[in-house]
Amino acid sequence: MLVLATTFVLAAVAKLRDRVPFEQVLVAVVGHTAARPLTFAVPVGELALAAALIAGVQPRAVALLALAVLVAFSWALVRLRAQPRKASCNCFGSGASDPAAGLVRNAALSALAGALVLAPHGGAAWSHPLAELVAATTVALGAACAWRLAGALAPVRRAESR
Repeated sequence: MLVLATTFVLAAVAKLRDRVPFEQVLVAVVGHTAARPLTFAVPVGELALAAALIAGVQPRAVALLALAVLVAFSWALVRLRAQPRKASCNCFGSGASDPAAGLVRNAALSALAGALVLAPHGGAAWSHPLAELVAATTVALGAACAWRLAGALAPVRRAESR
């Protein structure tokens, strides 16, 4: 639950801080007309979804919604990969990972959301023992840091392979 919530928060904050690259991706995927409102609506929706995950409101329904959102994001990444001009997905702000890496990330997050659909973790995050919350938060932040590090090192690896 916290890994999903943390991922949605990090993605939303990055999109809100640097809207232009995300809007360019949306234009490529859904066109100009839909891109402008979605540039703001998507990160706000991600924040709302993260809040619902943390609050433990209807955990199965919220996990199912998270799964649906991740499927929609994956569809967008597949469309982006099909574009003649290869572009970054900008899922976590300017210069974020390429669409293929985003699909891998979304598959892992979808597995987490699917597990929550099958066995919802009831109650708000703050209703669980402190040690469990600290452990889950550490894992979530560690995963986010590892993902950002991998994204930062990707250009180095590509340059070395040339």
